[in-house]
Amino acid sequence: MSVEADLIVRSPPTVTAADAAPVDVRGAAWPLPRTAAVLAIAAALLAMTNSEALVDWAFELPLAWGPVRTALVEGSEAWHAAMVSLGLDRPHVALRDAFLGLKGLSCPVPSG
Repeated sequence: MSVEADLIVRSPPTVTAADAAPVDVRGAAWPLPRTAAVLAIAAALLAMTNSEALVDWAFELPLAWGPVRTALVEGSEAWHAAMVSLGLDRPHVALRDAFLGLKGLSCPVPSG
């Protein structure tokens, strides 16, 4: 038997993008309806607990938007008032106050 007969020429294996990924992503993709539902829930929770940001956003809209801007400002203010009356703004206010309290603290510098 010759040396040439012992050498078998093989083609390189085909590598797909899923095989080359550092983690196994096959079958990990969420379907679009589930992703849309998660985003809708997150947006609703954010609108309920951080409604003050909606008011700020509406006031920053260009004046050229005219009646659309006015409707958005009035709607966001009404929404914020409703969320405040339900107490849904309290966690945001408490976290902001705690952060501002920590921001005012100073750390002693060790001498040395």
